[in-house]
Amino acid sequence: CDYGSIMAMIEHSRANYDQWLYMQALITLSELKNLILDGEAMRQLCAALVMADDIDHSLNYLIESQADNAFSGAIMRGVHVADAIPVISKNYKKKEQSHWKLLYRAIILMLVLVMVCGIAMYVHFRNKKRHLAMHSKLEQANDRKEDNLGNFIALCASCMERIEDLNRVVLRKLGAGQANELHSLAKSGKFVDEQRRMFYDVFDEVFIGMYPTFVDEVNALCMPDKQIRLTDSGKLTPELRILAFMRLGTDDGSQIARLLGLSLNTVYTYRNRAKNRAVDRVSFEADIMKIGRIC
Repeated sequence: CDYGSIMAMIEHSRANYDQWLYMQALITLSELKNLILDGEAMRQLCAALVMADDIDHSLNYLIESQADNAFSGAIMRGVHVADAIPVISKNYKKKEQSHWKLLYRAIILMLVLVMVCGIAMYVHFRNKKRHLAMHSKLEQANDRKEDNLGNFIALCASCMERIEDLNRVVLRKLGAGQANELHSLAKSGKFVDEQRRMFYDVFDEVFIGMYPTFVDEVNALCMPDKQIRLTDSGKLTPELRILAFMRLGTDDGSQIARLLGLSLNTVYTYRNRAKNRAVDRVSFEADIMKIGRIC
């Protein structure tokens, strides 16, 4: 033991604390085997364990050392053992504080992760809700497209039927020698007016079906005191029809004039009147093109 104590002191003086701890462990085992219970070797072992930052074992061995010291009756040795308690206690508190700091950091990290997960879930469900709304709009648009296609086919069939009726009338009038009456019928424009009214009715129904909020969105672009209203029968006014053709991508004034049976000057007059209603005249036509667009 004396030789071991000397070797331990040498290793300690050289700052070889691992070797010092090893030597103190050997000395302690030797004293325990030889029933030397004054506690000094174990106290030195406790000091070596404190240097190695092994506070838990150091405290346990110190308690054992105090018990052995009391059992052996070596009162003076007990004073040395008691002197080591504050040092171990101080280091134990430091270690405990370090553990608490690690715990606080772990808790903060967990809270951050929970917040990140919460934000990710919120974004996911918001995008999912947006996708569902978009899917619903696309389904509604497809339904309207099918309905409008049916209306378009019905309009074509009606036009063909009216052309056949006109052809029969022309043949009958010519066959009966009623050329003058046929001329008067054509000159009156009655047949053309009937076809145009029918076109207006079908066009208004189809377009409002495609863009049910068109009038409200147009008025949102206009000044409050210059709103555009539907007719008493719920049909589009000529001004709204021109805007409707613009929304459908028909920007050629002469083509719009032919379809609506208006003069080119009248079409331009209606377009300028609509722009004069707008809050922003510069972007008005571009804003019309954005109405009902699925983004």
